[in-house]
Amino acid sequence: MSAVWVDRMLVDVRGDGDAVVFIHGLGGSLNAWTPLLPALPNHRCVRMDLPGAGRSHKAYALGESTPHGGRLSVAVHADAVCESQGITHAHVVGHSFGTVIAQHLAAETPALVRSLALFGALAEPPQTLRDVMTARAPVAREQGLFAIAEGTS
Repeated sequence: MSAVWVDRMLVDVRGDGDAVVFIHGLGGSLNAWTPLLPALPNHRCVRMDLPGAGRSHKAYALGESTPHGGRLSVAVHADAVCESQGITHAHVVGHSFGTVIAQHLAAETPALVRSLALFGALAEPPQTLRDVMTARAPVAREQGLFAIAEGTS
């Protein structure tokens, strides 16, 4: 295992070969993907703890000095991880909220994404759910994802 920091996100990189980028869901961490690693011995597996999850710091926008200029968006964190690791082509795997990030990554940088595997994929939420998610954002920023995870099950 090689743990690296991309801005304030912990990223676990292991193995060689085609890159597989794993993106966990809300309330998860990079550990959600650990059981899959033995099945991919000939791949470069890249797992990240999204901001506010696992060993990463609380929810935040990437720093002003990054190529994204501090912009916070759904796809910016996975994109930043790929850039930092020199990944130009990857198989992208997402779970739950991670599927939203994976889909945005594929839409914004199609040359990067070789394939998508989406587990528990989310369709565009109705306005009422978007309002709930917007209301949860300040709580996640101030208290972390665990403060809101109980209400999502």
